[in-house]
Amino acid sequence: MYWMKSGLRGFGGQGSVLAQVRGQDVTNIIQQKGRVNMKIFPLCLRFVLMGIMTLMLGATLLSMGPAAAQEKGTPTPLPLQTLAILPSMTAAASSTPAPQPLEQQTLDAIVADLIAQTQQAAPHIQSTQTVQAALDHVLNLTAAAQMQSAATNQSVMNDLGTATQAAMPTPILYPAAQLEVINVVDTELMAGPAQTNAYLAPDGQHFAYLQGAEFCIYTIEGEQERCLTLPDGIDWGSPRWSPDSRYVVFHEDFYRYFRDADIWLIDTADDSLTNLTDDQTDEVSILEDSWSNVDVAPRWLPDGRIAFLRYSRENGNHLPPDIYAATVDGGAPELLGTIRTNSTIPITMIDVSNDGSLLAYNHISPEDTPTNGAWVSAIDGSAAEQVLATERIYSPTSVEISADGRYLLSISGGAFGQFGVTEPVQAVRVVDLETGEITILDEDIFIRTAGWSPSGSALAYLVNDSSAQQNSGLYITDTPGHPGRLVLQGEFIAPTNREQQGLIWAANNTILLSNTVDYLLQVVQLG
Repeated sequence: MYWMKSGLRGFGGQGSVLAQVRGQDVTNIIQQKGRVNMKIFPLCLRFVLMGIMTLMLGATLLSMGPAAAQEKGTPTPLPLQTLAILPSMTAAASSTPAPQPLEQQTLDAIVADLIAQTQQAAPHIQSTQTVQAALDHVLNLTAAAQMQSAATNQSVMNDLGTATQAAMPTPILYPAAQLEVINVVDTELMAGPAQTNAYLAPDGQHFAYLQGAEFCIYTIEGEQERCLTLPDGIDWGSPRWSPDSRYVVFHEDFYRYFRDADIWLIDTADDSLTNLTDDQTDEVSILEDSWSNVDVAPRWLPDGRIAFLRYSRENGNHLPPDIYAATVDGGAPELLGTIRTNSTIPITMIDVSNDGSLLAYNHISPEDTPTNGAWVSAIDGSAAEQVLATERIYSPTSVEISADGRYLLSISGGAFGQFGVTEPVQAVRVVDLETGEITILDEDIFIRTAGWSPSGSALAYLVNDSSAQQNSGLYITDTPGHPGRLVLQGEFIAPTNREQQGLIWAANNTILLSNTVDYLLQVVQLG
């Protein structure tokens, strides 16, 4: 069986509460708090109008062509090459002062009128769909440019005093149904088994490589830039890049070594290493009050702070985990709230939605209890709801919220024998946070791991089919529940061990994989 040879490592409904805590979407926040640069919008509008008028002229000329073609009634489709004129107008249009931006309703009226005129000028030419496709494409680029401009100019004061919001890379917006593998870069780095791990930056330009305590930064082409040595006992599954691809956070491995865990920060701009929650304690006892605080599971908030869990003991009792937020400047962490649970140290992993309103976490109790599975709450731990119930051995080791906040991805390490499982089960499940529906991506084949696209709710996932190896490989689906497409054949694993992170899909449509022949890292580029 494949799951043996590749290295075994060590459903409740959804109510109205989640809808109340999901908060504003990112666009509304930008509009309310940011300063949007609208100069790009009229410029792109000019491209649209000039392009349509050129298309209308071409359509009119074609309508006066040979009479034989008109007599036969043969429609002449508008050549797709004509669409190439749109980018060529950039230089001429950019030299003209930008007019005031039009309201969206006005733009819609102009577009509809121009399309109607095109049809009247050349009714026999099937150009409407082509024109509409061109308009949709340019308007999508306009919207993306507006969002990028807003993110660049925005300076937001968050509720807890952080001055600037971390800049998110702007994803390259290709429909998932059209993505194909355009390049694969082979490296000589082993990643996945033992103490070797690779973590792709959100912008897809670099990746971090961890081998034991040696932490190195590589270009996406696989060239090493620099390295530094980290403290002993790092939790290899914990490193997370900041949204702006500058910082990496991680913690020590409390769960295996019972070391005191702190939240550490690497600034890749100067290779500095900072302990953000140093409590001057190195060793802890799970049975004694010998620890100060155990800080684990760091995840980035949209405002540039770092959310994490803090476990404490008081009068011989383990307390429920508190949710804190730290800043990159090393100031005192701020208490956000508490996750209410009666189990001892049951939560090992958290995630935060892109708008900062939702917190997702796993729950693994020592015994089979109804609380095991995946949960979602407000960012302060309130209004918690269980969205996926599991047996203890199949409890999630990774939980990830989709970029649009609609779905929760749950990956179970127990599916690979991590907790003594003797037969593989489906590791990946998706929960619709609006309806509560639980989806297994494919009932007939074994899916090892998955990861969200940087925008929307498309998924990349890995299939390992030992009975039909031609089915194994990297798949892309545009939304959970839709059949995926095989885009790269082969047998792969995620380049991080212990199944604490799924696939990372960067904003430039890059994904890191490790093959199962020699576990060497491969850089997969989609386009």
